[in-house]
Amino acid sequence: MKRNTEKLWQEMADMTLERCRKRCHDLGSCCSDFYCKMVANLLRGIETQRRFLFTKPKKTMASILGEMQRPFIHNNLMYNKFFVDFLVGNTIIEVFGDYWHGNPKFFPVPSMTLPSKKKDKSRIAYLSKCGHNVVVFWEDEIKNCPEVVAAVTGAVLEIKNEPHQ
Repeated sequence: MKRNTEKLWQEMADMTLERCRKRCHDLGSCCSDFYCKMVANLLRGIETQRRFLFTKPKKTMASILGEMQRPFIHNNLMYNKFFVDFLVGNTIIEVFGDYWHGNPKFFPVPSMTLPSKKKDKSRIAYLSKCGHNVVVFWEDEIKNCPEVVAAVTGAVLEIKNEPHQ
C-alpha cells in the first residue's frame, strides 16, 4: 500500500509538471521550469509530511478517538498554512512532542525552545481566531496518562458538541 501511495503521488506531481509546461507553451510564455518543478515538489512534500508525521503519541491519540467513535482527519492542511494533527469537527487536537515543541517539564530553560514556542503560540492563536477550538496534549501526557487524555478529549468534544459517528 505504501509503495502504491508513493507511486500515485509521484504520478500526480509528474502530471502537474507536464500540465504546467503545456500551459506555458499554450500561452506562448514560459513561467520557467523552476516554477513547474516547484509545484511538483510541493505535491511531493505534502505526501512526505502526511507519511512522516504519524508518531507513536499520534497513533495513541488516533486510537483514543477511534474508541470514542469520533470521525477525524489526521494531518490536515488548514488555510494553506498549517498541518494540524487531528481535526474533529471544528476542534483541532494537537499532539506536541516533548523534544520538538519543548515541553517545559523537560526543558525548563526557555531559550532552548523559544523559536518553536513562539511559532506554536502564534499558530494556535491564528487557528483560534479562525473559530477553531484548539486542544494541545504533550507526548509525555499521552504516554503516561492515556486514560486522562481520553477523558479530557471526551469532555472537550462533548462540551463543543462535536458529532459522534
